[in-house]
Amino acid sequence: MRHSKASSSGTRGFTLIELLVVVAIIGLLSSVVLASLNGARVKGRDARRLADVKQIQLALELYYDDSDNKYPASVSGNWLANVVGLTPTYISTMPHDPNISSPGTGNDYRYWSSGAANQRKGYSVLIRLERATDWCRVTVGEIIPSGWTDNPDCSEV
Repeated sequence: MRHSKASSSGTRGFTLIELLVVVAIIGLLSSVVLASLNGARVKGRDARRLADVKQIQLALELYYDDSDNKYPASVSGNWLANVVGLTPTYISTMPHDPNISSPGTGNDYRYWSSGAANQRKGYSVLIRLERATDWCRVTVGEIIPSGWTDNPDCSEV
């Protein structure tokens, strides 16, 4: 019986088909891992948004207690980033959406307060969660800005 030189020495390499199968399996496994990582990233960003809302609420309540029982005024465009009086006394830096590079634009957090300058007794903060189909709203008081009434409560998401 005749043996080839590679088999008699005990070394044998992989065939091209075997290498292609291994590469295909690694590619398939990596795509599954990347898909699950993307879902985890979305959940992480949404968790940060909800934590930001809690910080914003705390800062607004501290402001309310120190400012004759009124909340800060709404600002042009209703962007939370433009609210004056909260930083740095009540919150070190104004939080903004993790997907937004320029706060006060696009899908960044929004803020609206009710009443005249001496009667601001309520507010709404809007954020857009990636897992939700629309903005969600946190409202304190009986005030909901016009046009914001169809937005779900953030606690329901």
